[in-house]
Amino acid sequence: QERARQKQQQQQREKTPKKAAAAEPQLYEPPPQPESQVRVRTDTKRAEIEAEQRTVEARMTRSEELDLSMMGLQRLPFEWMMGLRAVRFMDLSFNHFNEWPAEALAPHFDGLEMLIMGGCQLPSMPGSVGRFTALKELVLNGNRFSSLPDEIGACKQLNKLNLSNNQLRSLPNSIGWLIRLEELHVSGNPLGKLPDTIGNLRMLQVLDANTCSLNAVPDEIVYCT
Repeated sequence: QERARQKQQQQQREKTPKKAAAAEPQLYEPPPQPESQVRVRTDTKRAEIEAEQRTVEARMTRSEELDLSMMGLQRLPFEWMMGLRAVRFMDLSFNHFNEWPAEALAPHFDGLEMLIMGGCQLPSMPGSVGRFTALKELVLNGNRFSSLPDEIGACKQLNKLNLSNNQLRSLPNSIGWLIRLEELHVSGNPLGKLPDTIGNLRMLQVLDANTCSLNAVPDEIVYCT
C-alpha cells in the first residue's frame, strides 16, 4: 500500500505544470562603438605610453638618440623631454602634431645635431627654429609650410636641409647665411624662384629642385661648388 501511495503522488507531481523560472533582470548595455573609433583611441593611448617609456629610458641611459617616429602622436609634452640634454639625434617623423612642438623641444635647442620631422603635416615653422644653432641636419619634408622664418638662417652649422614636398613659394634671403650647407632639397614645392643669396652657399653640392615651378635660376648660383 505504501508503494502504491508513493507512486500515485509521483504521478500527480508529474501532471502538475511547472512554474516558469523567474527571468533574470537584464542589465543595460550601451551600444558598441564603431571598431575604428575604439582602435584609434586605444592606439593613441598605447602610443603615448610607449613614447613616454622611450623618453624615460633615454634619460636613464643618457642616450644620444631618441626615436619617436611613426607613433601617431598628437602631442609632445614638455615633461617627456626634460633631462634629455644628451640627445643629439631626434626622429619625430610621421606623427600628427597640430603645431610645431616648440616648448617640448626647448631643452634641446643648444645641443641637437639632427632633427627629423618629415611627414608630420605641420602648418608652419616658428622663428624659434633659429635657436637650433648646433643642427647639422634638418629634415622637414612632407609638411605644409608655405613660408620659412628668417630665423632659419641662424642655423649656421647646417649641412643638409630637406624641405621637399611642402607648399613653399619662395625661400627667405637668410638661406644664404647657411654657409656650411652642402645639400638643399626643395623638390615638390611651387617655388617660382630662388633667392640671389643662394650664391653665398659656396659649399653646396646638391640642389634638388625637381618638379618646382622655377622661372629662372639666379646668376649667383655659379658661385656654388
